[in-house]
Parts: sequence; structure tokens; C-alpha cells
Amino acid sequence: MTLLETRGLTARYGDFQALFGVDIALAQGQTVAIIGANGAGKTTLMCSVSGVLRNAPDQVLFDGRAVGALPADEITRLGIAMVPEGRRLFPSLSISNIGCVVLCKQRYTSKQNCCKNKKLKN
Repeated sequence: MTLLETRGLTARYGDFQALFGVDIALAQGQTVAIIGANGAGKTTLMCSVSGVLRNAPDQVLFDGRAVGALPADEITRLGIAMVPEGRRLFPSLSISNIGCVVLCKQRYTSKQNCCKNKKLKN
């Protein structure tokens, strides 16, 4: 069963077309590497799939649902996200700090400081 699929995916930056009809089908549990030269469209592909770049609704499908036109935050809630390597987005945070933030987001809806909350357990 296909979990993530692109159908004729195109992407543009203004007048510049970066992707031309990309078709990919990934099954659940499948691992795929996207390789290519600088400027080949690897990051553009990932930005398109994760919603950073918007597409036609049916160009990106997740579990059979057309998600190509959804904003990135909605696609992230479905479980698709892009995390670029080497950007040092949170240079002052350790892995345990970041994990704590993720756990807090999942368990608490109020703005309390849950990482200092004694009730937080793994």
C-alpha cells in the first residue's frame, strides 16, 4: 500500500521551474534516499512534500488523501515534516531539551512550563 505519493509534481520559484513532473510512490516502512547534484531539486522536492511550497492538491498524496495544497502546519500534524541538517536551528538546546519540548507539546495544551513540571514522565 502506498503511504506517500507524488503525481506529476511540479514546483516553481517565480518564473523558474525547479521540478518537472516528479512521480514517486513510497510504501509504509520503505526507506528512500534522494540524491543529486547541487541545484537538482532535492530540497525543492522535500519542501513540496512537506508543504513549505504549495502544490496542486492532487500532486502530493498521503495515505490516499490529497495534501498538496495544505499549509505546512497541517501537513506536519499528519506526520510529514522536513528537518534540514546542519542548520543549528536550536544551538543552545540539547537533545534532551528538544525532546522535552516535543513531549510537552504532545501532553499539554496550556502555556505552562511543562519541562519543569514534576508530572512529566517518559
